[in-house]
This record gives sequence, C-alpha cells and structure tokens, in this order.
Amino acid sequence: MTEPPPLLPQQDTTVPNTDPLQVFLDSPNDVQLEHFPTYRLNLLNNKLNKQLEQILRAQFDLSIPEWRVIAILGQYGDMSVRDIASKGASDKALISRTASKLEQRQLVQRHPHPEDNRLVCLSLSETGQTLYTQVLPVAHKRQQNLLELLNKEERIALNRIIDQLLANI
Repeated sequence: MTEPPPLLPQQDTTVPNTDPLQVFLDSPNDVQLEHFPTYRLNLLNNKLNKQLEQILRAQFDLSIPEWRVIAILGQYGDMSVRDIASKGASDKALISRTASKLEQRQLVQRHPHPEDNRLVCLSLSETGQTLYTQVLPVAHKRQQNLLELLNKEERIALNRIIDQLLANI
C-alpha cells in the first residue's frame, strides 16, 4: 500500500490575526472576500477534495461520491439510498447514480428493504468490502496527516468549533 501524497502546497489565503467578526462590524461595505469564513472554508474543502480525488483515482479507481457510499455502508451496514444520502449529507439523486455505478462494478448489491418494500437497500459485496478495508487505512493516514498540522489544543478547538457550528446552523 502506498503512502498518500503530502497535503497540497499552501497558497496565501491568510488574513491578519484579527477577530473576523470585528472586520465585518468595522467596515461592513468594504470586506474582502478572504475575510468571509464561508469562502475560506470552501477553499479548504476544495483543496481537500482535490487531494482526496487524486488519491482515490490513482490508488483505487474511485470517485469521492463512490468512496463515501462505500465508507457509509462499510461503517453502518445495509442502508437505503435515502439513508445514505442523509448520513452523508449528500443529494439523493447523486447517491442513486453513484450506487448504480458501484453496482455495475459489483462493489455493492441491491436487495429489498426488510421493512418497506418500496425501498431498496444497498450493501457492500465481498469485493466492495475488500476495497473498503484497503481504502480505510489510506483514509485514516490522510486524516492523521491533516490533524498533525495542528497542535493538540488546536485539534480540540477545531472539533469544538465544528460541533458548535453544526449544532447552530
């Protein structure tokens, strides 16, 4: 198994070490895009997704949505497309298309939902389960590399901040 590539080189997207809210309060009509937290989070998300896509394509011939479906099924077991979309905060149509691709590749299997005949459940095939166990250590190492960029206090604060934002948005 090969090591994931290092994180992407850093571009200068830093802002002065000030309170971002104060920037908006002081000059609401003259705020640079780089001060918008949503813009900065989107930059980070795009960089991380680009790196993940490179790793998944090169090593496993997977897209990000394919990996997310496999990861959710690997962690939680059989699940409907609706439940996978909900668990992964994804579009149901995207999950459905992704599941069809994974089924064609014989990585997932469809079967009737045990409680609702209108729904179809997905599960990992034996090949899908094997792929899941191959990708998981690479995914873990990637997360570890990312978190090692921060010290312990920053990692704890990051988790707390993410939890707070998720709970209130």
